[in-house]
Amino acid sequence: EGTPCDDGDPCSKADQCIEGVCRDPNFHAPAIGELAFVVETGELADGASANPIIDRDGTVYVGIERGVAAFYRCGALLWRNDAIGTPRFGAAVSAPGITTLPVGARIVDVDATSGAIIDEIALDSIFGATTSSTSTSAIRVLDLAVRTSGALVASLVRETLADPPIIEGRIVEID
Repeated sequence: EGTPCDDGDPCSKADQCIEGVCRDPNFHAPAIGELAFVVETGELADGASANPIIDRDGTVYVGIERGVAAFYRCGALLWRNDAIGTPRFGAAVSAPGITTLPVGARIVDVDATSGAIIDEIALDSIFGATTSSTSTSAIRVLDLAVRTSGALVASLVRETLADPPIIEGRIVEID
């Protein structure tokens, strides 16, 4: 009685032997249709509500105002990275062990286990020089997709404030 054990449910944390059964006396597994957990994430990034990414182990990745956060399927915060910049999370993609985020004119690869930035690719130079020295332009990665080969395909747009405004698009593939 009271001996620590593992009931096989990763959401129960204080498993112990109670009357010959391994269980957590403080945990109630939700039934079908019951609310399992509620987690406060903070302000969400653009598109995050339409694109939560769920990994094979049940981890949920969500875009937040300055980066990304990972929650275990039981609602526990695994990690949070607020130093990435605000992603267009509706365009984020995931592969085993990595989450790839469009952030402005950059593509940022984040380690799915720790939240650390693995790599970053700046795509500012894709469009070359701006059309005029007096005009200003903004480049944004709009969307990402992953080919079956593993190559990343990104769509970009450059919006130049000029009279009339100039909007240019590009598709790039990154192996």
